[in-house]
Amino acid sequence: MNYLLPTLIIFLLLLYVVYLHHIIYKKQSVIESFVKKIVHINRNKHNDDLVKLLKELNIDYLADAITGSKIANEDVMQFIFDDELTSELFIHYTREEEIANKILSEGFKYYHSLYKTSEKVHNDEIDLTFKHHQHKGYGKYVIVISIAKTVYDFYKNEIHNISRFVSVEHVLSERVPINDENDETIFTLSSSFIKGYFNYETGDIVRNSSFNANQDLPVFKENVERFRKEYLKPKSRKKR
Repeated sequence: MNYLLPTLIIFLLLLYVVYLHHIIYKKQSVIESFVKKIVHINRNKHNDDLVKLLKELNIDYLADAITGSKIANEDVMQFIFDDELTSELFIHYTREEEIANKILSEGFKYYHSLYKTSEKVHNDEIDLTFKHHQHKGYGKYVIVISIAKTVYDFYKNEIHNISRFVSVEHVLSERVPINDENDETIFTLSSSFIKGYFNYETGDIVRNSSFNANQDLPVFKENVERFRKEYLKPKSRKKR
């Protein structure tokens, strides 16, 4: 009987925590839905107009994301999206400039899927600002990845029937995948697809001199064949 009251209190607290999580999730979903509508309707709005609109709608954190960084500066936007019509574009945030430079020279290492640590982006200030707000805590250096659509689509078609566990980014690796100490598979996207990086606090841009979105190395086709052998092994015949 002595334990009944504390148990009841703990149970009620847990219910309250679940309720709070539900409210937060619901609010975030509404905001995301609203932002998508803004992106669709206001593609040609000026920065100042968007900030004013967001403040009027009491979505201050998005307004702050626009005014508090250089992410929507004309030269940064131009750097990210100058080849949008011909390339698939992604951004990745990192804290150290040393790491950013290492990615430029050695390629981008990631676990399992490029989408786990990078965001696909489109030439729209609100869409970019919203994604920036979600990821800016990971670091002020933003890596820009650009893969020519001709290359991306070609290898997407090549691996179409291999396995759902194989993605285009796996094929576009200059190195054979390795496993770390936790047996997690590490892939390395070719440095050719790294356009460069920028500092979203200062707007400074560093370009990759060896960037080539159209790069198609022999090793990419070798990767396709390796995945075919790995996932499309012929079934052994039963002995009669």
